[in-house]
Amino acid sequence: MAHEKITETILKNFKYNFYVFIGGDHSITYATFKAIKHHFENILLINIDKHFDIRDWSKDNISSGSSFSRLLDEGIIKANELLEIGILEFFNSDYLFEKLKRYGFEYIKMFEIKENIDGVLNRIEKKLEAFKNIYLSIDIDVIDASICPGSSASSHFGLYQEELLKILNTIINSRKLIALDVVEVNPLVDFNDMSSRFSSLLLSYLINQII
Repeated sequence: MAHEKITETILKNFKYNFYVFIGGDHSITYATFKAIKHHFENILLINIDKHFDIRDWSKDNISSGSSFSRLLDEGIIKANELLEIGILEFFNSDYLFEKLKRYGFEYIKMFEIKENIDGVLNRIEKKLEAFKNIYLSIDIDVIDASICPGSSASSHFGLYQEELLKILNTIINSRKLIALDVVEVNPLVDFNDMSSRFSSLLLSYLINQII
């Protein structure tokens, strides 16, 4: 299976203190985080995304929308080790909200960010205090479609650059970030390479700030 191969390849080449992974769809986060978890302890997994990605799954039915349910169901992470930021409620079904209650992990709604960014940043800072390391996953569909139209699930009511940078800088300033991924860029539905360019600049910014 592709995910097993990804995990195996990372483990065979594990010799650095910081890792960057580029998707691909969001299902790769299951494989990349699983490998990182082998070598780092006390990790908070932060998913910046408008979807929970906790759909039901089976061995024969794995999708980009089930990365975090797989990690939780297999015991690779506990509920308190997952924070999801940017959730758009009307993009997640009632069933997924019921499933969220069973899992019990923390999430921050998109409109909480829009209405009270300072309160959200304080909440993130407090969450980071309990952890030694951070893995960051950024699903590009969380960005507003006016900036990043090139995702299979792009839409309006997303994050703008200023909001994203404030969140990212809060995470970076903790000096705990040990791995990140950027996923769900789809050039086939992009416009004038807007999303590809944005994602390249985003990666450049993150790497420059960290290194």
